[in-house]
Amino acid sequence: MPINFNEILLVEDNKTLGYALSEYLKLYGFNVCWVKDGNQAITSFLTNNYHLVILDVMLPKIDGFEVAKNFKKDKPKVPVIFLTAKSMKIDKIRGFKIGADDYMVKPIEEEELIYRINAVLKRVYQIDETELKGIFEVNGFTLNAWTNTIEFNGAEMALTNKECTLLKKMCENPDKVVSTKSLLMKVWGNTDVPAKKTLDVHLVKLRKKLKLLTKDKVQILNIHSKGYFLQIR
Repeated sequence: MPINFNEILLVEDNKTLGYALSEYLKLYGFNVCWVKDGNQAITSFLTNNYHLVILDVMLPKIDGFEVAKNFKKDKPKVPVIFLTAKSMKIDKIRGFKIGADDYMVKPIEEEELIYRINAVLKRVYQIDETELKGIFEVNGFTLNAWTNTIEFNGAEMALTNKECTLLKKMCENPDKVVSTKSLLMKVWGNTDVPAKKTLDVHLVKLRKKLKLLTKDKVQILNIHSKGYFLQIR
């Protein structure tokens, strides 16, 4: 789950498949808005900011090809992945001519869908590889940024979104001091005093969780006037 590129519009009229896909994507950290027909899709797309669309073709009211044309006319940079039972070559060509970034034929493997989503997001938004890496494992300690959880010796604990983002930033920089400024910019987008105070509050809570889960095997150390260091023993 690219944390900053995780808003997905899912357009699928099959209730069973739509629900299953929506829940599966959420497990990987995506925020999913699921709609069931072409009119709902166009309205939602125009009134919200999505990073990617997963679009069925055979939809009620307006078919997926026409929906995609509307999308590409209003927000051409937002990538679209067609997910459909229409497997004919002519349909695939039509989809790509409209501007599809990928075309998958049902039935699909959910894991493959995740890989294709990440590949499209990486290509379209030029995301660094580390932004796509969601799981970090060191000496028995695991951070799963897809599910906002940490695990140690078989025990698991939930994190808030901000706690997870802070810890992920430190995990991406092992054996390095992460500056206070970089943490503030990563999570709050500014370095003002209120943000610094909020950072302190979140770090206190995060440290308590790490202590409770790992018994001080994983600690966030404060390096005076420089930043923070993640120590994993």
